[in-house]
Amino acid sequence: MEKLNKKICAIICEYNPFHTGHKYLIQKAKEITNANYTIGLMSGNFSQRSEPTILDKYTRANIAVLNGIDLVLNLPTAFCTNNAEIFALSSIKILNNLNINYLAFGMETVNEKATFALAHFLIKEPKHFKIKLKNELKKGVSYNAAIQNTIKNNIDYFEKDLQKDIVNLVSLPNNVLGLEYIKALIKTKSKIKPIIIKRVNNYNSKNIIENFASATKIRDEIINKKFENIKEYLPINSHKFFNNFKLDLNLFHNLLFYKIKTTNTTTMRQIYSVNEGLENRIVNLAKSTYSFDDFNSNLQSKRYKQNKLNAVLLNILLDIDKKLIKKMYTIKNNIIVKILAINKKKNDILKYINNKNLILRKNDIIKVKNKFNKKIMEIENKANIVYNLISNAALLENDYYNKMIKESI
Repeated sequence: MEKLNKKICAIICEYNPFHTGHKYLIQKAKEITNANYTIGLMSGNFSQRSEPTILDKYTRANIAVLNGIDLVLNLPTAFCTNNAEIFALSSIKILNNLNINYLAFGMETVNEKATFALAHFLIKEPKHFKIKLKNELKKGVSYNAAIQNTIKNNIDYFEKDLQKDIVNLVSLPNNVLGLEYIKALIKTKSKIKPIIIKRVNNYNSKNIIENFASATKIRDEIINKKFENIKEYLPINSHKFFNNFKLDLNLFHNLLFYKIKTTNTTTMRQIYSVNEGLENRIVNLAKSTYSFDDFNSNLQSKRYKQNKLNAVLLNILLDIDKKLIKKMYTIKNNIIVKILAINKKKNDILKYINNKNLILRKNDIIKVKNKFNKKIMEIENKANIVYNLISNAALLENDYYNKMIKESI
């Protein structure tokens, strides 16, 4: 690797699908950082909401390169489909190893001082805060809800001029990942400088604001075969990729249900997020129900909301276990990452980043030496198989052999 003498800005992303809001963030990031290159660390065939993505990861990477990203890397499925802390910490560990300068991301509350203050506090977790947090959890609410309630009810922990934004930081969903990125940067003693950019829309919003539509709104319209309603909010060079769109969510749910029905409690207990006897509830409920919809609705509770259960069920389907996630927390920089797409006119970016753990071509299989990285690739392969079954994608089932996309723009 040549001495790093270029500015490189990373964006952790899903592009599910890539829309005008994403293009805005890329443009603002380049404008603020004056970066020579941009890297997109992108989730695979399943999103952080543990749902199948609208398009497969190679197609989405292709669209990203066509719209300003120079190099797209695959954030391993094992880490991009679970909670925000895992998503963020694994991403930062990967980016730290690449020797980049900046990380740009959107937040609804743009107050770096408040964000860092809250991040440091949550990392430290003073004893009195832990006690009050534990009391909230005893009420049966989710961990995120418990954090929100504890912070709001004890806002005097923070300086008065930061309190309003601190409440917003824990209350608004658009702030969750940004806060986790800052926590991960602090935990890993990263040299990466965060660039916080004001979000132009709520990612869960069903509305259109100032010519920007949320990814949720766009996905809903595409799934309901109403592409004409939202095509103006997608870059023109991406329209062709939706011509033969197919995503069978009913089949996906049936695959989930089959795996659940054929997995015993001992095996299920090893799966990440299956705790507190949840394996018994899942197995027993699966035996007494005959449709995924009935099973899914009956599985939900005050403690286990739909988003949490989505992650649990996908972990079961893809065999994402506790051992792998635990290892991610302790490992420093040995996470393999596959290149999905590159801008051919900017392929010299590879001279300025650390290629040690990057998979550029099938011969790089020799880099996958330990059980941790082998497990990561096994899960990627399973994700490809499932995604092929529920869509019209034709990914090679062994992800090593899927060639990266090379685009000229």
